[in-house]
Amino acid sequence: MERLEAYRAFLTHDLDLLIIDELHEVADDSRHKDRILSDILDARYAAKKDTLLISNQSASEFSKATSPSIISRLNEHGGIIPCEWESFREKPAL
Repeated sequence: MERLEAYRAFLTHDLDLLIIDELHEVADDSRHKDRILSDILDARYAAKKDTLLISNQSASEFSKATSPSIISRLNEHGGIIPCEWESFREKPAL
């Protein structure tokens, strides 16, 4: 438990910017995942620390795959910015 609290403190207070990518890849125990993410977002907001979530899903897909409380927090403290350009991974190498 002490180690978990140290890791939580690192994620919530020690980093000026936390970037979370590939959230949809986390095992699908969504209540547990959403509770942890809500806790981290709330603590980072209280500490005035920035958080960036990146997903290759559209805004509507991300909203469906994530709890309404997460979407509410993202919209209340920032916003969802869709970036709808083609994938660079699918382009042929030069």
